[in-house]
Amino acid sequence: MESTSGPSRAVRVPWDRLRAWIDTQEAAERDPSSPAPLSQAKLEAISVLISFDNEPDVSDGDPVTELTQRIQGRRLMPPNFVDDEPINMPVDGHFKPMWRCVCTVDGYGSFPREKYGVETGRRPPSFQSKRNAKRYAAKHALQYMTDFPHFAEPPNKRTAAALSTSPARLSPTHKIQREDSPQRPSQTSDIPAPDSRSTNSPDSDEDASVFKQISALAACLHIDNPSYRIEPDDGMPNFFSGRPVFRYAECIPPGLGVVSGVLGKRQAKMQVAGKVLEWLQEEQRSRDELVNSLFYQRPVMDFMRNETDV
Repeated sequence: MESTSGPSRAVRVPWDRLRAWIDTQEAAERDPSSPAPLSQAKLEAISVLISFDNEPDVSDGDPVTELTQRIQGRRLMPPNFVDDEPINMPVDGHFKPMWRCVCTVDGYGSFPREKYGVETGRRPPSFQSKRNAKRYAAKHALQYMTDFPHFAEPPNKRTAAALSTSPARLSPTHKIQREDSPQRPSQTSDIPAPDSRSTNSPDSDEDASVFKQISALAACLHIDNPSYRIEPDDGMPNFFSGRPVFRYAECIPPGLGVVSGVLGKRQAKMQVAGKVLEWLQEEQRSRDELVNSLFYQRPVMDFMRNETDV
């Protein structure tokens, strides 16, 4: 007699009831006043069917070693890797600790970050091993350094460049103020001081460099210095969202510098500042190109007019 209890027996799944249950859970979770927490058994059962968090593949190469070698070649401080507290998540039918790692590189910021390992509006991915989390952070730090090689000067040269963005474009008063009192913020600046740390630490030097560049470029472009609003993400402990605040925002693109799902308050602030700095640098390049094009077109027009007169 054929067995009716073996795994080969075809069992019809009540898909309509399963869909109805999913719809009920989704409807409940859309209302923040009545969350629909699932039991551990249900979460473990679902994790057998689908993954709660897609773990990126980091098996190619050795990004940690490559990053260290590149940093040594540019005579920067060694990268700093910090593991976040593990998050228990259901994986393949069991709860397991999942890890995230933050890599901070002097002069470049912290990784992963938005567009470099973190999708807009999403949390950073987590990993079943600390090693893979570290490799993922190093991979995106390395990619950022490749995409933005203009931050590659040694610390002493980079600081000098940040303090002197084209002397011909800065007013003498502004230049003297920065040279005489480099630690004193501008009277019109709303930027709060970086997170309280030792002033000799690489992180403090990195923060100061970014904010000084923003201050100098904003003054050149006649844009007020922004302040930074950093707030905890709802339902995501230790994660923050942030945005810059300009008092006069007529020429500021909507959504400039907005970040979310960033691990750590300082990292969120630095990511906002990094986006503001990138926009200011692009704005300066655009204005320079416009000025150069005007100066170029005028001699050409004069030459053509003279040729016509002849």
